[in-house]
Amino acid sequence: PPDVDAGDRGAARDLAPARVSSPSTLRDAPVIAELPPLPASLAGTRPDGALVRDTDGRFVPTHDALDLFDYFFSASGEEPDAQIRARIEAVIAAQLDDPAPALDLLNRYLGYRAEARALFAEENAAALPLERRLQRIRELRRAHFGDLAEALFAEEEERWRADIERLQVMHDPALADEERAARLAALDAELPESVREARD
Repeated sequence: PPDVDAGDRGAARDLAPARVSSPSTLRDAPVIAELPPLPASLAGTRPDGALVRDTDGRFVPTHDALDLFDYFFSASGEEPDAQIRARIEAVIAAQLDDPAPALDLLNRYLGYRAEARALFAEENAAALPLERRLQRIRELRRAHFGDLAEALFAEEEERWRADIERLQVMHDPALADEERAARLAALDAELPESVREARD
């Protein structure tokens, strides 16, 4: 898949200032009258994710935004993808003074999702070892998100790495039970606190 060009990567870095305020949620957004009611699976639910803004009100790309996009796309099959996208765009427009960076992230994410689905619909990809499948996902993410991929996915990919190492230790026939337990405990101790909490 095509990589983002250097200009896109520079712009992406500019979107991630250090000062971050509390994320905004859909409760901040006004009702969008021209859109129909939420589909049945989302009715009465609270949205996952958020559009995070810095203290100057600028959008900061984080995994929270991807969670928000996925909240709406979880209703795929109940309504057309074009309508789901319209809902997301309406939320972005309602919450951000400058929606362009968030819309760019949405475009990249949808391109990544489509390519990932196509890749793993192929039998040869499904037959790859787990570590290689995860590596293909990493490659797709960096192709679509460039330098942003680290900020968006680093924690999840660290969990993947740790889980692969755990599987290798658990299935190593050369290890005695006590040595296996010690190595698993050591792997857990190396994880960042946020990753340990997410795994738990």
